Amino acid sequence: MRLQADESQLKDLLPDHWAACHPESVLTHRPEESRKIVSARKLRRQQGRRAVRSKS
Repeated sequence: MRLQADESQLKDLLPDHWAACHPESVLTHRPEESRKIVSARKLRRQQGRRAVRSKS
């Protein structure tokens, strides 16, 4: 079975267009959480590299 949808309806579902039309539903804390996780990972890796260098 194939659903028929006109192109304008499909464009409305694209993430950037949908977010612009529904700003109340966009989660702003998720990108912040993601950045914190990436920062913590970078810090742990830097500390691990320093520890390995100091043992050598």
